[in-house]
Amino acid sequence: MIAVIIVFIPTAILLCFVENLLLLIKLDPDSAHYAQIYCYGMIPAMLFHSQFDAIRQYLNAIQKSYIFMKVVFITSALHLIWCYLFVVRFQMGFIGIPFAATLTCFLNFFLLHIYCSTLKDIKESYFQITKESF
Repeated sequence: MIAVIIVFIPTAILLCFVENLLLLIKLDPDSAHYAQIYCYGMIPAMLFHSQFDAIRQYLNAIQKSYIFMKVVFITSALHLIWCYLFVVRFQMGFIGIPFAATLTCFLNFFLLHIYCSTLKDIKESYFQITKESF
């Protein structure tokens, strides 16, 4: 999980300059602006998704992959609801899509984290990061 965060930081910084990069390759300024706004909204979603993916790979390694499929199935169905709520109901337009994605990715991460935290047989290998981790 720490390695993911180390890689995430430069990626997030790069995403803050997407509009400039797209303008350098002569993309339409309006499209570049909308892409930049979308990328700002997706930065938190990427962080949660990367943490979720780290837990998913851990569960695959210990032969407990069935749970993340259940979590993704549930949150995918909820994602449709989030999209409707943010985009249509709250009238956020396309800005609501990254909000919905962030909520979905957070739920994926949170539910898997809670699941792993409650399993007694993996307590030794799944733990919170503390000073002792280093």
